[in-house]
Amino acid sequence: MHIDSFAFGDDMMELHWTDPDWINQAHRWIEDALTEQNSVLTGPIEQPHIHPWSTVLHAPTNTGDVFLKAMVSTFSHEIQVTQALYHWCSEYLPHVLKSDIRQNWILIADGGQRPREAFATKPTLEQWSDVLAAYAYVQQTLVKHADELLALGLPDQRPERLPKLYETLLADTQWLWVDQSDGITSSEYQRLINAIPYVHDICQRLYSYAIPESIHHNDLHDGNIFAANGRYLFFDWGDGCVSHPFFSLRTNLIL
Repeated sequence: MHIDSFAFGDDMMELHWTDPDWINQAHRWIEDALTEQNSVLTGPIEQPHIHPWSTVLHAPTNTGDVFLKAMVSTFSHEIQVTQALYHWCSEYLPHVLKSDIRQNWILIADGGQRPREAFATKPTLEQWSDVLAAYAYVQQTLVKHADELLALGLPDQRPERLPKLYETLLADTQWLWVDQSDGITSSEYQRLINAIPYVHDICQRLYSYAIPESIHHNDLHDGNIFAANGRYLFFDWGDGCVSHPFFSLRTNLIL
């Protein structure tokens, strides 16, 4: 399915990541934030990533690189969630320097290299074991903050809610593009409908194990992790939710 088929809200029609006025405004905001941090630019501000839903600006400074992430309002909860995570688990989050909820902007300090760049090859199972041990600590720490994360706007996808969410998704046949190009076939759609009782059953069984829900990153691959000085920092929480903690293994297991 093409990315432009996803529904991110009306603000998707107002993307302006490359508009000169927007870029100048973002540059001034970064420079003001650096002044507050007693830092100065040592090179040009660049824009290494542009997506329909977000963009990243990179600024080199005399105290280290910083990154501005801007996002559409659909994902604006990431700002407050990231700030909260940094407050609760600062040793596992990049340093949050400043944010602007109104603009949907957050400025973070460089956290080091990503594993895909820090290691000569793809991260090994042993290295992933260290990463996941650190991530599990974050999840365990945040169990007691699950309700607060939900209040900050993190989606609620706990096991007891998943069957209803599944049925709601299937009810939107237009979104699924049934029998359309890049969509699913009627036969595939019927198989999904037939699986409803099974989804209810496995979610109930999962819920019965009483493993406490916590944050689920939802995109935990080696491009969303910093590796620095023997420790790991986790970032890019825009796809996160509150759910079963083991769901985060899905991405790792398919790498």
